[in-house]
Amino acid sequence: MLEALLKERRVRIKYENFEGAAEVVRAEPLSLLLHHHRLYLVVRMQGGRLRPLRFARISQVEALEKFVYPAEVDYSPEAVFRDSYGVFLTREDLGR
Repeated sequence: MLEALLKERRVRIKYENFEGAAEVVRAEPLSLLLHHHRLYLVVRMQGGRLRPLRFARISQVEALEKFVYPAEVDYSPEAVFRDSYGVFLTREDLGR
């Protein structure tokens, strides 16, 4: 998995979805994300949709052909997940 991520290789992943059903996902791995002590692989699906896959639910990975990792203007993890993951503080929390 990490080799495919680092070497910009598309992947075919056998994945257990939220309902417990097995599915095969073909995607471009973009980022690893740690959230609430759980590791996720963020992938770009065919068609461009981003999807976080919980690492523990991945049972098989096959590296496929190369792809070009998107430029920051096209994919910025900080921008994409700014309002989805992380700690949110208000001005009151900061004492301002």
